[in-house]
Amino acid sequence: MTIQTPTAAAPAGAPILRATRRWLRARLAALLRAAMERDARHRAERQLARMEDHLLRDIGLTRDDVRRL
Repeated sequence: MTIQTPTAAAPAGAPILRATRRWLRARLAALLRAAMERDARHRAERQLARMEDHLLRDIGLTRDDVRRL
């Protein structure tokens, strides 16, 4: 069994390879964007939690106190 390169295996393989590369780049960019958004969301949630903790501490409460209310 001989192994052919993708260009030799597909008729007019070069356009197919270019299209595949474009699709892979676009998919990778989308995955990277989604990961960055998740990371930014996580950081924003943590910052908000820290701010809430500071505010609660300023009035002399803890999260447990608020949960019991």
